Amino acid sequence: MDADVLMNLLATGCATEILRALELTLLAGATVSGELLYLESREVTGQREQIDFTPAEEAGVLNKVILEDRELGLVIALAQLVDDGEAEVIAIALTRGIVMATDDRKARRIALERGASLLSTPELLHRWQDLSSVPAQRMTHVLKLVNRRSRYRPPTTHSLYDWWMSLLTRS
Repeated sequence: MDADVLMNLLATGCATEILRALELTLLAGATVSGELLYLESREVTGQREQIDFTPAEEAGVLNKVILEDRELGLVIALAQLVDDGEAEVIAIALTRGIVMATDDRKARRIALERGASLLSTPELLHRWQDLSSVPAQRMTHVLKLVNRRSRYRPPTTHSLYDWWMSLLTRS
């Protein structure tokens, strides 16, 4: 999982609940887990809060991983095409045969060209809503948190853009 998707999930305030419902454990490489990531505060103050990965790690839904030798060479090659964090995520997904989560358009294209399976923030949240029967009112609240705290909104070309916007624009 890249830093952007991780930030988006943590912005919801219920990342552990979401990941448990989806039966997912996130793997974060050194680049992603070593970045100082910030979200807008939960209260509308304009302040930013540094993300603490500890609760997700303690809940068993986030594991920091060390790159294996076979992944290092791939990271070096991919880092010429995308930034280090995305290169690391693509390499981990491809060599370990796991699904990759990123919202970065270029990283998605490069990963798909190499045969990776992909998920995005909207896909993860949509699956969670379906599997857990999350009411529209709560989903609206969650999407508004993502929009405000991590400043994410899917591109208009995303297959779930209309779903996202219909919930985001609810009162």
